[in-house]
Amino acid sequence: MTSARFDISPNDSDFELFCLDESADAGSCILRTVDEPIDYFLAHPLRIASACRLVAQTGAQIEPKTLQAMKSLKMKLAVSDMRVIRTELDDLLLGEHVYNALMETVDVLVAVMPEIAACRGFAQPTPYHIYDVWEHTAWVVQRSPSTLLSRWAALLHDIGKPAAGFMDGEVVHFFGHAKISAILARSLLERLAMEPEFTEHVVTLVGMHDDKIPAEPEAVQQAVEKLNGDTELFRALCKLKLADALAHSELGEPRVERAQELERLLDAM
Repeated sequence: MTSARFDISPNDSDFELFCLDESADAGSCILRTVDEPIDYFLAHPLRIASACRLVAQTGAQIEPKTLQAMKSLKMKLAVSDMRVIRTELDDLLLGEHVYNALMETVDVLVAVMPEIAACRGFAQPTPYHIYDVWEHTAWVVQRSPSTLLSRWAALLHDIGKPAAGFMDGEVVHFFGHAKISAILARSLLERLAMEPEFTEHVVTLVGMHDDKIPAEPEAVQQAVEKLNGDTELFRALCKLKLADALAHSELGEPRVERAQELERLLDAM
């Protein structure tokens, strides 16, 4: 295996991207630590979060030995500097390959975001869904605008589903999940010491993401008023609704069209 020729910032020089074919792109390469992973992460536990972030930025897969070391030592993140963790999570969420990172490193990320643990593997046997809660969430994040507000709201919009879910025959319902998600989102963001205004905006989007807003000028006006006249926050809500609908089955197409129409109505106001 030869070293792939991809730029990694000097701050990440303790990681390597390796690939069988030097002409391949980073997404087909393997990410690993330069040193023995267990020893390295024991000495530098915050770099466990850095590895997660690098997956989102490069699209590379983590070497199995390195990933196992990350999982074994993940709880060291829980007692690390949350300001550094928050920065790594921000950069992870803004990564071009964020879906890959969320799917591959969820067993590590739960150490600092235990609220997401129940989403992993939680089935959604409804005609509108084709993914479990966590994979649905990962796709919503990937399809959201590359801003911290949009990406954090997407990440947290459904974390209340496992608590709200109940079976009705062979179908599961999630009545009230947005409210529970908003409560969990606030707790998580405050623990990460996010700015209060940013936290309020994310919690608002999470709490309203499942609101049924008719594609009518009066309804849009009322929704904007509910947001204290913040049209950009309403636009972010439309983007969240759109990304959410795109991560459903084909039965979600009317929701896609409605989210797009809501934003067109906002533009026309």
